[in-house]
Amino acid sequence: MRTKKNGEETLESLDKYFKSIGYFFPESLVSQFYTALKTKGFVILSGLSGTGKTKIAQNLSRLLQKVYPQLMAAWGSEDTDEEIRTAIEEISKTIKNKGYATLLWGPAGKAGRVGGPFILWTTYNKKVKAGFVVKNVYTKDQVQADQELWDKLQEGFKWINKVYNEENKGFFSIELERLEKKHGSVSVFELVKVYPEEFELSKFERLDGEPLSIPQSGYVEVRMKDQETLKWVFQENKIFCPVRPDWRDSKPLIGYYNPLDGKYYKTPLLDLILKAIECYEKNRENAMPYFVILDEMNLAHVEYYFADFLSVLESGRDESGYTVESIKLHDVDGIDIPKEIRLPPNLYVIGTVNMDETTYAFSPKVLDRAFTIEFHDVDLENYVTESKVFRSDLDDLKKKVLDDFTRSGRFLGFSKAELNDAVRELRNTRYWEILKNLNRALEPYDLHFGYRVVDEIALFFRSAKESWENGIVNFQNEDEILDLALLMKVLPKFHGNRKKLEKPLLLIFKLAKTGNISGEEIRFEEQQSRLDTILNELRNLEGNYKFKHTARKVLRMLRQLYEIGFASFS
Repeated sequence: MRTKKNGEETLESLDKYFKSIGYFFPESLVSQFYTALKTKGFVILSGLSGTGKTKIAQNLSRLLQKVYPQLMAAWGSEDTDEEIRTAIEEISKTIKNKGYATLLWGPAGKAGRVGGPFILWTTYNKKVKAGFVVKNVYTKDQVQADQELWDKLQEGFKWINKVYNEENKGFFSIELERLEKKHGSVSVFELVKVYPEEFELSKFERLDGEPLSIPQSGYVEVRMKDQETLKWVFQENKIFCPVRPDWRDSKPLIGYYNPLDGKYYKTPLLDLILKAIECYEKNRENAMPYFVILDEMNLAHVEYYFADFLSVLESGRDESGYTVESIKLHDVDGIDIPKEIRLPPNLYVIGTVNMDETTYAFSPKVLDRAFTIEFHDVDLENYVTESKVFRSDLDDLKKKVLDDFTRSGRFLGFSKAELNDAVRELRNTRYWEILKNLNRALEPYDLHFGYRVVDEIALFFRSAKESWENGIVNFQNEDEILDLALLMKVLPKFHGNRKKLEKPLLLIFKLAKTGNISGEEIRFEEQQSRLDTILNELRNLEGNYKFKHTARKVLRMLRQLYEIGFASFS
């Protein structure tokens, strides 16, 4: 979707967002990936090398990266008063207009306790445009004990009084008393403007002694040399994990306990999971989505190193959104790593796969537990043909996508009631009869699907319609939504020789072509004309098929079946 704002073009959909940063994915693929991840939380990206599988994962996570203003974190976002939120907005306006703002008050000792000055960014981009710093932090007692300071603060709050009650002369004092009663302690912050040149890297050093650079993401504590600690406010929301061929168990992912020295050796992935849990516990509906990107996932046997995750992800979710079952880490006391972890609803897993002779094929069991998306099509004709770079108001797009993707803070925590509603909605469409007939037709071949597949198709259908209505993704019609769901949830079970797969694949091909599985059986004749027919069909899919994405995949599998006598989804 493209609109005009102040005479300039803005981006309002994911497809345009990716194109604006130089990635030209088919619109249906962007919609499929986004909806699958929103629905299931575990997506495998398979296909041709160099088609952007890793890039689409990295850039979606970057778009959904959330920056928590430290002033908000000082109270814990879930119980921040509405008037305090308003005050923060007013301070931002004042800094923009005047170059400075004097004061803001708030409780101390909550999540993100204020222990010294910190930066509140006015941008989350890689380049720092401007921000402001808390110059001084005073307790309420310090303020009231110093008349000169009290007068100064009162003067500074004149502008903010207008937000609430201009006639209330004791407003500042009353607010301090009210907040202290509610939160136990109160701090007063004096703010000053920070200009870009003050962020020269030479003026900063990392607390951990590592080389300092402006991060694209990450929560990095830094300090101005010879001054008090400042916090560089970025939140890490993804981890890129290249899979190694020698992975034989889960230790490279979640670490291990060494009984010889009594230490638990954790991994960056475990750190990210613990951060995701902490973020969800503190912020709940305002938490940030976290992403695990497993690159080249099939360089090792997935069933070896990822078995714990596969089992836990399929155990279901409790009322708070956590997985019902947990991943066991250790069974000893006295170490700071929890004995077990249940995966939070704001954690998403994306695996990338390149299929060649150096990799392991996925078993149908693994594919059945994920939404699997193929990156196969390469359109050189339209590659980088849009010369105009669109200007994106990332704040607006980010807010809209975050709200939709996180389901207003529910994330992957689909309740049983929501699941039942999704199935009932699908039952009230013409597609329910298609699913029933397809499952009945596949049953003699032991390729029919169970309730979980039906549930996930229903959830995908509902999620897709929601995101489509919100203008974030786009589908040609509802047929395309079911088409993509069938492609990802029914075909991955197909794995075997010609004798096993030919007839059921032809059944699905008939469904994809006509929308109906009954009637005269489709056959391809003798070997050479059969392959010629399939190649011709692949070239002329547009407009001739009810479910063209499923048809394209079935034709490729049939071609493989007739050429070498064996076919599989991956």
